[in-house]
Amino acid sequence: MSGSDRLIDAARAARRHAQAPYSGFQVGAAIECADGTVVTGCNIENATYGLTVCAERVALWKALSDGRTAFTRVVVVADTARMRLSDLLPLPFDRSLLSRTE
Repeated sequence: MSGSDRLIDAARAARRHAQAPYSGFQVGAAIECADGTVVTGCNIENATYGLTVCAERVALWKALSDGRTAFTRVVVVADTARMRLSDLLPLPFDRSLLSRTE
């Protein structure tokens, strides 16, 4: 099994734990850490929606709370025909946005 397959399988497994009673849209995510560890997350909905948390954020928080800060890949799976992270984040935040102009 390739590393990509392993990451996709982990995200699919995480998706089964999603708590989505309002939207019915279950999402799973898997983040590969620089040391090869895979950390997963699922979306968790709340009636207020403001407290709803996406799968990617859950996985990231889990990784960060365990002291992991370097990541190599992320996979997000949902029950859709096609969804790309670049569609969700067309203009990702990176270091170039932190530079100061005087």
